[in-house]
Amino acid sequence: RILGELGLLRVLDDHLRCPGNLAAWGSDELRYTDFVRNLDSHGWQLDRPRFDAALLAAAAASGAHVLRDTWVLYVRRDSAAGGWEVTLASDAGTRRHRCDFLVDASGRRAQLARATGARTFRDDPQVAWIAAFASAADDHDARTLVEAVADGWWYTSLAPGRRRVVGFITLPRIAAPMRTPVDFAKRLAATTHVAARLRGARLNAGPRATDASSSHLAPVAGVGWLAVGDAAMAFDPLSSLGVFNALYTGMQGARAILASDPVAYTSRVATVQEAYRRQRSAVRAGECRWPGSLFWQSPG
Repeated sequence: RILGELGLLRVLDDHLRCPGNLAAWGSDELRYTDFVRNLDSHGWQLDRPRFDAALLAAAAASGAHVLRDTWVLYVRRDSAAGGWEVTLASDAGTRRHRCDFLVDASGRRAQLARATGARTFRDDPQVAWIAAFASAADDHDARTLVEAVADGWWYTSLAPGRRRVVGFITLPRIAAPMRTPVDFAKRLAATTHVAARLRGARLNAGPRATDASSSHLAPVAGVGWLAVGDAAMAFDPLSSLGVFNALYTGMQGARAILASDPVAYTSRVATVQEAYRRQRSAVRAGECRWPGSLFWQSPG
């Protein structure tokens, strides 16, 4: 719906349609939820580099000036002229830019917002181990599959280009011994449904670890700046809200800048965050097979 509102539905062309989800959650039995009754119809398995590149091209076509291979060294308030002075670096050297407003879209690092004094609070410590496989020749099932286990949960989904992505979400202390493909393969082999789906597949890349904790920034906006996407709030992968959060906060953030109304933006972000917390607690409450597990005892 957000892409439609932005006039960007075309960026979904050539991505893989997802008809529903399969989940072994709260039971060993695999249950299917199709998207037939969903108001938005089917889902999508995105080729993220292509999707992100299409959004960047759309931003450039709308007038954004894109600087590639460039990073922020530091920012400071321009008290004389108002606004901000931003020092950027690239292979060509450093240069300074002036701007009236800063939008922090730097992900979980929240690099710019934290430079203003804002703080990121993590609600739970989680890590995701992600690997990519070349899928088997007869693997055509585009449904997302989720399987809970005693020390976390697994998911796998088909990706464009005959690839299959596999992820294991757990606690950092449990994941510590999983630093090699052999360690990952042993954990994967102990699953029931995910291992069956990977039969005949070949590991192409990974595993690599990434932060999967829930987190939020406080404050999420201030004088002359606001944060969007994971910089503002980051979600458990179980929610499948990451892309929605990036698009929604980006759009609402732009409206707040045009209306000079950071208070309304802060309120909208808080509403999404509260809805996410309720949803996450309800979903986790549905899995109670391992009451003594460190993972399932963790806050959530």
